This record gives sequence, structure tokens and C-alpha cells, in this order.
Amino acid sequence: MKFFERRGQKVDEHKSIDSNAYDCVLLGYNHIGLNLSKTFKKMKKRFIVVDHNPDIINDLIDKNIHCLYEDVEDGEIFEKINIKKVQLIVSSIKLADINLPMIRQVRKHNKNCIIIVVSEKIEDAVDCYEDGANYVIVPTELGGHHATTLIEQHGFDIEKFIPIQLKHLEQLKK
Repeated sequence: MKFFERRGQKVDEHKSIDSNAYDCVLLGYNHIGLNLSKTFKKMKKRFIVVDHNPDIINDLIDKNIHCLYEDVEDGEIFEKINIKKVQLIVSSIKLADINLPMIRQVRKHNKNCIIIVVSEKIEDAVDCYEDGANYVIVPTELGGHHATTLIEQHGFDIEKFIPIQLKHLEQLKK
């Protein structure tokens, strides 16, 4: 028995993959994946999560969320989910060595798919855009922009920051 398998079955064995069923693909399921899955459910979009962490896969199975236990670097995942019909791919993986080949592979088979990725480094973000990403989330850039917006909206009035602080703390604890 392999390390990432339950006795008698693979972690995602009972999940059937409908290769024509997915509007959206989430590569990696962390805080971004959690928030996006809620949004996709509200929008009534069909989605699948691809992750290589068996604990996350087991949690997704328990929540009845379509998932695939695969390594994103394995190009076969796009054949399993029929990348030609996917409208949106979001990668929460911050590594350019994974995102850049993924972007190229998706673009080769689906020029109309929206691709959103995460990058820690600005240089890598530029490379992702140049290879065909539609949007690159750079956490430090977004954080700086958000802080600037808060200061512009609320100035130096501490009372105006308290509800923001409480709301953000509540979101972080979820």
C-alpha cells in the first residue's frame, strides 16, 4: 500500500472525473481555493480541485467537492479534465517552474481559457504574463495596494479601522 492511499482504495478513487463537466479548475487548495470554491458554488459553476496533498483531498471528498489527487507537474491531468472546455484555471501554486509550463500547456490546447496564477516574485509574474496568464496575483503588491486604499478611505481615524480589523480577523479564523 502506498503512503498516500487508504487501505483498499486510493484517496480519490470513488470520484469519477467527467471530462466534459468542469467550467473551472483550481490547482492547489489553500485559502485562495477555499474562497474561490465558495464563489464557484454561488455562481453555480462546475469545478474540480487538483491537489497533491492527500489530507486536503480527503477533506474535499468529505465535503463532496470534485477533486483529483495529482501532481500539477504531470501533464496528464489536463487530458483527464478535458482542458479544451475549461473556462477558468486558477493556480494557487506560487512556483514559476510549475506555473509557466502549465500556462504554456493550457494555451496550446485552449486559447480562450482565463488563467490566473500566484507569484511571490515580480520577475516571475512578468514571465507568467508573457507566457499567457490573464492575471497574476502578487500578494505583496495586492497587500500594499489594499493598505493604501484603506488609508486613503479612512485617514488616521482609528475608530474607522476597528470594524475592518474585526471583519478581517473573522475571515482569517475561518
